[in-house]
Amino acid sequence: TCHALVPDTIIIGPSLYGVATRAETRVKGLKADEYILMSIMRPGDYVVEGFNNIMIANFAKDLTSEEMNALVAFLMTLK
Repeated sequence: TCHALVPDTIIIGPSLYGVATRAETRVKGLKADEYILMSIMRPGDYVVEGFNNIMIANFAKDLTSEEMNALVAFLMTLK
């Protein structure tokens, strides 16, 4: 309900279309999957320019390790 999966569509947050490709270059020293995981676990650390930090911050507590891994794996398919 917050992120679109199609290009150039903003709901509340930035579109996730191509997120795996963008994640490769967002933070020097972090691989794409590491960046995506950190962005979910600590959303305030890597706020995309032009957006506010309103991401839900409790995913790390609410999702199991398996759910988190599945979410990251899914987002890594969005190239």
